[in-house]
Amino acid sequence: DELKALEEKKKAIKKIDNVIELPVPEISTKRSAIQKSDCLVPSSLSKTVIKNIPVAQVAPFINYQMLIGHHLGVKGKWENQERGQELYELVQEFLKDGNEYFDCQVIYQFFPAQSNGNDVIIYDSETKKPIERFQFPRQRKEPNLCISDFLNPVGEEMDYVGFFSVTSGPRVRNIAERLKQEGEYLKSHVLFSLALELAEGLAEKTHMLMREKWGFPDRPDFTMSERFKARYQGIRVSFGYPACPNLEDQEKLFKLINPNEIGINLTEGFMMLPEASVTAMVFSHKDGRYFSV
Repeated sequence: DELKALEEKKKAIKKIDNVIELPVPEISTKRSAIQKSDCLVPSSLSKTVIKNIPVAQVAPFINYQMLIGHHLGVKGKWENQERGQELYELVQEFLKDGNEYFDCQVIYQFFPAQSNGNDVIIYDSETKKPIERFQFPRQRKEPNLCISDFLNPVGEEMDYVGFFSVTSGPRVRNIAERLKQEGEYLKSHVLFSLALELAEGLAEKTHMLMREKWGFPDRPDFTMSERFKARYQGIRVSFGYPACPNLEDQEKLFKLINPNEIGINLTEGFMMLPEASVTAMVFSHKDGRYFSV
C-alpha cells in the first residue's frame, strides 16, 4: 500500500510538472543612453571613521516630514496642526539631551570601480586588482537604466565609487523598551522613530561630506529641502530597493568597509543591528538618477 501511494504521488507530481511552466528570468542587456562622464578622483581612498558625533551636528539634517508625517502619522502639513506641533516639541526634548540616547557614528571609503555590462567591479586601491563584484538588474523598457551605467566600463579611464555606513547607536532600543514598560508608549514610539530618522539624517550628512571629498561640494546656498529632494550631483543607493534589490549584497559591503568597527552587525537575514543604521553605495555621475527596475 505504501509503495502504491508513493507511485500515485510521483504521478501527481509529474502531472503538475507537465502543466506548470515556471517563468525563466529575463535579463536585459540593452544599455541605456547614459554617457560616460568625467572621472572625479576622491581626495583620499583611505577608510574614514568618525565616532561620537554630537547629536546637535546631525539634528539639522532630520527630515521632519518623514519623522512626523510618516513615522508618527500626522497627515498633511504637520506644521499647521496642533498634534504635529506637540510631537515636534517632544522630539526637541529628546534632541536637547540627545547624547544620552544616541551614539552617532560614521564609516566610509572610496574605491576604484568600473562597469562590465550590468555588473560593477570594485578594485583594490593599491594593486588595482578586482576584489568584489556587484550584479544589478536592468530595466527591460526604455530608458533601460542599470546602476552600472553610472560608471565607466572596463577598458576606459578608472572610475570611483563610495560606500558608507552610519548609525545613531545601540542604546536607544533599550531606552525605548524601558519607556514602553513604564507605560510611556508615545515617548517610546517617538524616541525610536527619531533614532531611525536621525540615522537617515546622518546618511544625508555623510553623503554631503563625501561629495565634498569627491570634489563637487554643494553650492553655498544649497537648502536642506533640496537635499531631501536629491537635487545634488550623483546618487546613493541602498541594497533591498528596486534598482538594487539583492539584500545579500549587504554582506559584500560589510567585507569592504567593515561597519562592525562602529558597532553595526549583520544578521543572518542581512538586516542590520542596531536597526537605526543605514548603508549605501555612492556614485558621482552627473547624470545619476534614482529609478526602479
